[in-house]
Amino acid sequence: MSTGVVGTGTADSGPAPSPASTGATNTGAADNNAADTGPADSGARTDAAARHPALPGRAVRVLSVPLMVVAGGLLAVQSEVNGRLAAGLGAGPRAGIAAGAVSVGVGLLALLAATPLVPALRRGAAGFAVALRERRLRPRDAVGGVLGACFVASQGLAAPVVGVALFSVAVTAGQACSALLVDHVGLGPAGRRAVDGSRVAATALAVAAAGLGAGERLVAGVAWTTVLVTAVPLAAGAGLSVQQALNGRVARVVGPWAATLGNTAVGLVTLLLALAAGMFVTGRLDGVPDDPVLYVGGLLGLAFVALVSWLARVHGVLVLGLCVVAGQVLTAGAVQAALPPGPAAPTGPVPVALTLTGVLVALRRGAHRRGPVPGGRGVAEPAVRRPAAGGLVEDSDARRLALRMHEAFNARDVAAADGIFAPDFHSHPLRGGVDAVKAAWTAMFAADPEVRTVVEDVLVDGDRVALRSTVHRGGGTAGAGTTVLEVFRVAGGRIAELWGATAADRSPR
Repeated sequence: MSTGVVGTGTADSGPAPSPASTGATNTGAADNNAADTGPADSGARTDAAARHPALPGRAVRVLSVPLMVVAGGLLAVQSEVNGRLAAGLGAGPRAGIAAGAVSVGVGLLALLAATPLVPALRRGAAGFAVALRERRLRPRDAVGGVLGACFVASQGLAAPVVGVALFSVAVTAGQACSALLVDHVGLGPAGRRAVDGSRVAATALAVAAAGLGAGERLVAGVAWTTVLVTAVPLAAGAGLSVQQALNGRVARVVGPWAATLGNTAVGLVTLLLALAAGMFVTGRLDGVPDDPVLYVGGLLGLAFVALVSWLARVHGVLVLGLCVVAGQVLTAGAVQAALPPGPAAPTGPVPVALTLTGVLVALRRGAHRRGPVPGGRGVAEPAVRRPAAGGLVEDSDARRLALRMHEAFNARDVAAADGIFAPDFHSHPLRGGVDAVKAAWTAMFAADPEVRTVVEDVLVDGDRVALRSTVHRGGGTAGAGTTVLEVFRVAGGRIAELWGATAADRSPR
């Protein structure tokens, strides 16, 4: 990706646009072979993007922690509301599934009503289907709604029996164990996270909290059936980690609201099918409650899914899951105290304390730092080196700066160039400052309003960043496109120099 004029030709006529060099390159040969490659390699680019995601800034990482806890609070309130809705609808599994379907249906209706009024929702609704058609998303990425439906149904099935606090702690155990594996294989948008002592310890604390919570209930005289019912949120929590990872991948491609819309639609279909099958199982439906508070669970679910779809890429699925559950167990006591008395008492303070300790352990630097995955292709953060001239440049900051340039280009944010490129920026062999970059971007967008880039690989060595990207014309990313190689020099937190080449022309640019 070059930051200047590289050409604005068509697929058949030569030069491909690239946002990062201020010279002209002839890349027609590279694109003439694109038709033979077809969309089959788009899955590889999707996996590459998952292995090499853009790292969020320090401020985002810090501010995301309370947001993750707030998301857990929303989920705790939703669990209590949906549990009471199930009790109002009837009894047994049939009422629990019906409560889930009503909750998700309310959420979907709210989204559909807002879609004509909110541009982001309109774009997201169309972008979700387009991304599936162009294979930027795989069908498996769209099944997060099925797992979400299972979780919502578990709220109606188990929360009225065990209480929202024990329900939340049981979710912790399933979610933590599953999240450890999800992060290890790199299913989420944050890429692969190596299993280390901190992450294992955090998971063990979460599992211990769940076991102790169930033990407290048994000591209090609750029947052994409580343990069996607790297995429902345990399994639902395991699926919730996978759902958060898949929704995060979808949000990375089409945005969090599109991910929420797709998740909600798939979830409703799943619950309606389950409700139809549930007519043959135990339970009964008595009527429709008239308390409007019992129907806000769907709106809370929308906010939760949108939040975690975006937050999944910040710290990884394990830290997200533990923070969410911390929010759940912290909110559970307040929820059960604020609402009319329910069938179960809150869990004691010891499981809550263990859960919070697990969150603190997981948030340690070693818990969320990327490392190589044994036997796999993990992403290791390179060591920080002191460049030959200038100040010390952190690899993560330099990497984010290069990726930020691509994000600004794809967002058509020409003004962002002022904060990305140094005032004396120049590319080789041609020279030009920030104004030349902005003029080049404007010319590219005028020639091809749908031009986009996809980052494939990023390497950092001191103050130098090597980046390989693919430039696509016409808005689609299913074809082969044009490969662009770039090397940036970072100074003072901005890009100072650029050397670039394309797949068809390896001479320095």
